[in-house]
Amino acid sequence: MSRHDDRQRLAREFGATDIVEQRGNEGVERIKELTDGLGAHSVVEAVGTQESMMQALHATRPGGHVGFVRVSHDVAVPGMDMFWSLAHLHGGPAPVRRFLPELIELIWNRRSTPERSSTSSSRSATPQRATRRWTNGARSRHSCAHERAPSYEAKDRGHDPWLGLV
Repeated sequence: MSRHDDRQRLAREFGATDIVEQRGNEGVERIKELTDGLGAHSVVEAVGTQESMMQALHATRPGGHVGFVRVSHDVAVPGMDMFWSLAHLHGGPAPVRRFLPELIELIWNRRSTPERSSTSSSRSATPQRATRRWTNGARSRHSCAHERAPSYEAKDRGHDPWLGLV
């Protein structure tokens, strides 16, 4: 679901077949149309607003799963909506520090390209330059570490932590 052209292009590049631009009840209706009235099996709620959480819950089929990663602020799921959705709601904080050594190692060895998964703007003229500045900073921090991050051959196992399965 996106109204942003750059994110839609990225979604299609990663295999999306349908893009839903509608929001709220209209977005839920469109998802139900695309899934023969059932709703999505799994939904990731990554915006963090009340509207996006309710849209995610209502677009999920009975027995399906809604996942979110963050500490929600001012987002409340009404008990009856949760009860009658028959969906599973899973979420929690993202343990970023746990994965940083692995991700820095992947970027350092050019085995992962995080700039492909980002469409946000920065002060740099291009996303590649912004990512390069972040990557160079990661390399500087990495070279100061007392221990080398563990070796991880992610792509050999068909997985790139930035992009999911490859």
